[in-house]
Amino acid sequence: MIDEIFGRPSAKFKRVQCFAVALAWWLIITRGNKHGPPGIRSLSRALTAKITAWQIYVLTLTGYYLLKNFDKLIGLTPPIPFENHYTPGFYRATWVMQALDAGFWTAYPIKNKYARDLLSIVLTVYYLIFSDAANEKVRRYRLKTTVESCRVSWEKGRNPYAGAIAKLLLPKINIYKDVFVKRPAHSEYEEPVECLLLFDGTAEQLKNQKKVIYHLHGGGFTTMEPKLHEDYLLAWATQLKVPILSVNYRKAPEFPYPYALDEVFDTYYALMKSKGTIIGLSGDVVPEVVVTGDSAGGNLAAALELKLIDYPKKIKRPAGLVLTYPALDMNFASALSEDQMKLIRQVTKETATPFLYKNKKDVYQSYAGDAHKSVRANKSFVNLAQQQKVQSQQPGSPSEQGPGNKLSLTSKVLYSGDRVLPAEVLYTALMLYAGDTECDLSKDYLMSPLLAPEEKLAQFPKTYIICGEVDPLVDDTVLFGAKLRQAFRDSGRKNPEDLVEVSIIKGYSHGFLNMVPFFPEAKAPIHKLGFWMEEIFDNVLPEERNIDLNEDDYSTDEELVGESYANIDEEGGDVKAPRKKKTSAQKAWDKTNIVHPGGLVEGRQDKTKNSVIGEIKNAVVEKL
Repeated sequence: MIDEIFGRPSAKFKRVQCFAVALAWWLIITRGNKHGPPGIRSLSRALTAKITAWQIYVLTLTGYYLLKNFDKLIGLTPPIPFENHYTPGFYRATWVMQALDAGFWTAYPIKNKYARDLLSIVLTVYYLIFSDAANEKVRRYRLKTTVESCRVSWEKGRNPYAGAIAKLLLPKINIYKDVFVKRPAHSEYEEPVECLLLFDGTAEQLKNQKKVIYHLHGGGFTTMEPKLHEDYLLAWATQLKVPILSVNYRKAPEFPYPYALDEVFDTYYALMKSKGTIIGLSGDVVPEVVVTGDSAGGNLAAALELKLIDYPKKIKRPAGLVLTYPALDMNFASALSEDQMKLIRQVTKETATPFLYKNKKDVYQSYAGDAHKSVRANKSFVNLAQQQKVQSQQPGSPSEQGPGNKLSLTSKVLYSGDRVLPAEVLYTALMLYAGDTECDLSKDYLMSPLLAPEEKLAQFPKTYIICGEVDPLVDDTVLFGAKLRQAFRDSGRKNPEDLVEVSIIKGYSHGFLNMVPFFPEAKAPIHKLGFWMEEIFDNVLPEERNIDLNEDDYSTDEELVGESYANIDEEGGDVKAPRKKKTSAQKAWDKTNIVHPGGLVEGRQDKTKNSVIGEIKNAVVEKL
């Protein structure tokens, strides 16, 4: 309290204050009169004769508890954010996540890694019990979000104790290997791309495979790796019996846009041109590939398809896309445009998901309170069918104009306080991914696939998209699905409605694929995603995605490829193979990937500190 009185709050001073208060009371108890200061000594002697020390202790704690919760006792409890937005199961999952974040962030400053790892788990248990303290701790850290805080939060699986517990729940598969893919000759880069190969079968069975799942993981472009997405990757591997190649693309801010996209493109190119031999396939045919990605990985998956469409050489494009809560628009507008609102109304009607549209109205009403009870407000909140009828009769009415429509607020604004993906984290991820790259966020469709022109979207394959109802990125999902459907329809594609499927899960937000250990309900959408991939493979139209193998500039010579499938024997075991000496670029990257179990990477630097974007970020943080 003292530092607040002086107007100079300081974490360092708070620590001194705690020690000072504890020391003062210790001296009063040990050196002062045991019955307290003059004036209450007679009362202390009388109470001591009638009640025990234990009773005094319990009464003291009870009195403190009642005093601390006095506002709740008299009915002045503050509102609980998102108390009715999430399903009970999802809210419990966010409770665990908040406790984990608070525990790991609190323990991170400890230098000894063994103590830090253990204390992270102990503090997590503490914050599970004292959830209000966890919420406050998380709120404060997120007000000053950095790349390091994101990595501590999202890479908790690196903690040996948390990782060991998680692995007990995971299925076992035969092939689970790191693969280093050599860059194609046309690539601007020389260092190979690190990937993870998963397959539930032997090397001989892998050799006969003709299908591949090409996976791009999420993590805000700044953190995580394929091995931290094992919960659903292993589930798909056992469900589909298809090899999964997951790209461990390099992260921002060390490698800003478009480095990750170029890695994803080069690896896909190598996979196609080598006919899958780089991962152990026979090479008899070019494999059918389904590209899937979640969050940032969903962005890269859609951008990969667009880049393949733009590429002058013929490459066999994916048989389909499966996107999970993808980040498809890097522009943080506060309101949807008029055209976007029309698309949302159309897709809401066509897909029978009016609850999504209604939920935005409910959120606005929770902000407006009693003010929305005016006649004008009530008229603006008629049901969807009535509103569409009114707008069709009055095409120029104010209710149809984007910024003037209360329902046109973007999901990034409406759900900016989300317990999983708040606005601070979204904003930080965008800045770090963009870095110092000169790109126009309002036009670059490889960074924001939602901005892609219709003639390019019309060439997309079968696309499935799934997202939570109250996810800050739900608008990206709905709008992208609507734009794809419209592009397919306008280009004359057969059965355009069947080429896009958008699934919105009520009461879910972001990141549920990684919540399986404490959110078992996530197994259902994981299985659904696997079913979608299986459906794409079963309905392939190869004539639409030809490949010109005469333009092959990719070598599958084992000596050039380096360590890849050569370390897998016929039974799926290890075979020692000489590894090619690492380049200087690889060695530099390895040095930046010395990972502390708490989640941080030693030696990494936030490039935004020395950039114009970094100055803007620091200014925003200071104002907050």
